[in-house]
Amino acid sequence: MAPEMFGKKQIGETPTTDAKLLPGKVIEVSLPEVGGPGQKFYVKLKFKTDKLEGKSVLTKFHGLSLMNEHMYRIVRKRMQKTELVTYVDTKDGWKLQLTFIAMLNRNTNSSVQTEVRTSSDKFLKDFAAKSTIGDFVKAVTAGTLQHSIRKTGNKIYPIRFSEITKIEVKKAA
Repeated sequence: MAPEMFGKKQIGETPTTDAKLLPGKVIEVSLPEVGGPGQKFYVKLKFKTDKLEGKSVLTKFHGLSLMNEHMYRIVRKRMQKTELVTYVDTKDGWKLQLTFIAMLNRNTNSSVQTEVRTSSDKFLKDFAAKSTIGDFVKAVTAGTLQHSIRKTGNKIYPIRFSEITKIEVKKAA
């Protein structure tokens, strides 16, 4: 079963002879399978099995990643790719590692890239500190967080595309 932030939907079945072996396994599903929009099929969610509840196995959010093919489609000639890897802490005690990418309209010098990176880093840390893990993941999967970062980054230099490409859970609450 998916976590409560995704409505506790069934995400898969696993046969087992010993139910004690199930906790700790990682399951990967696409966003539409847990009730997200169908056009975001390229978003893969990872859930880690946590505990047994009757014949159901409850899971916790364990990460998010985008398909490589989606990222290949975004990168173009004469555009500047700027990447950021940062750690954020949510209000409810989760520690996450985020990988963020911004595609700038033209090739730029390193000072512009640094400014875009630092403003994105500050925005991500502030947003995560104010939200729970459920709110943070919903904002990422809906695209509202990326849109907000793009809006603030456009004040520095025009950003064609921004996306959080990976979320890894370093410490759960």
